[in-house]
Amino acid sequence: MAGGSDLDELRATRRFHLLTALSGAGLIALAAALGIAGQVYAMYEAFETIERSKAPTPGELTRSMETAMRTWAWCGLIAAIGLVLLMLGLVLLFRADREHAAAADAELPTR
Repeated sequence: MAGGSDLDELRATRRFHLLTALSGAGLIALAAALGIAGQVYAMYEAFETIERSKAPTPGELTRSMETAMRTWAWCGLIAAIGLVLLMLGLVLLFRADREHAAAADAELPTR
């Protein structure tokens, strides 16, 4: 039956689009976790600097802030890629669902 193979192909396409959306969501979660970890590390580095020299220079503390900002910049890039994957996967998934529903309706026997 040719229609069955079309439905199987549409199901496989839907699975692929769902995996694309899930990988995008995973990248967003990873970016958030890395951002938080980077912020904690930058705060630790700042406290270590303060503890090492009781009167740190502004340049020493600026290095900690640069570390934090660099971490957030990379996390923002990862999150942006994840958001694009998530949106692309969802849009394609909804389109594949409509095609799947139309193909399934076409296979229903008519009275």
